[in-house]
Amino acid sequence: HSFSEINSEYKKNGFVLLKNFFSAEKIVNIKKYLQNTDIENLGCKVYFEKNKGEKVIRRIEDFSKKLDFIQELLKDQKLNDYISNLLGAKATIFKEKINYKQAKKGSGFKLHVDGHFYWTSKEGNKKKGWKEYSDDFLNLVIPLDECSRSNGCLKIYPKTETHKKLGKNWESITNSLLDGGPYLKNKFTSKIRPFYVIMQPGDILFFNWMCIHGSDYNNSVKDRPILYITYNKIEDGNFMEKYFHDKKHSLSLESEKSLR
Repeated sequence: HSFSEINSEYKKNGFVLLKNFFSAEKIVNIKKYLQNTDIENLGCKVYFEKNKGEKVIRRIEDFSKKLDFIQELLKDQKLNDYISNLLGAKATIFKEKINYKQAKKGSGFKLHVDGHFYWTSKEGNKKKGWKEYSDDFLNLVIPLDECSRSNGCLKIYPKTETHKKLGKNWESITNSLLDGGPYLKNKFTSKIRPFYVIMQPGDILFFNWMCIHGSDYNNSVKDRPILYITYNKIEDGNFMEKYFHDKKHSLSLESEKSLR
């Protein structure tokens, strides 16, 4: 994959899928490490959901600095070259999560636009989603298992669809969303079909924060853990600690918005 090919696809669609970026073996090992690590004891943030009366892990946050094997993966030079190339500047991690879609019970995510929502700081001030930190974000998706239609893989629309249906800047997009974001109104329809991101361990996906995306329930018999890392330009600042602090202390992020 040449930089120019990837760049032009990313500019055109707002997302680009790279097959076999890592070896499948490397990703399988990461999944094993994760299964054998006491995540909660390391101080990572773990969120649960109730499903059919059973408490299951929904997602983990704030982990890369605490898990060597993930830190090492994210330090990959080629990966970082691609990231800075797509963002147009050196990058730093803004936020991170591992979404666990438990077999037969892992819920999906309704269509939404990342970072486009209003929230209230603990001082009572109205804040503009992720725009408080930077004006451009790049998401990296690394599946730790196969992602298929049956286990609720990501579905995504080109960025042009956001501009066409919702707006071209933060305010107009957010004001077109349900109750000030980040979810789309139920009446959203599109003439184009979403791209279902079918992935194998070793594949990666980059997508821009303005892309409309979501996923369906995991109806398969296997879990579907997936790593999401969001980057911003380092010149805008290092916000990961501030982001998690703001989220913890905000007055309005305890709702489903906290998933963002």
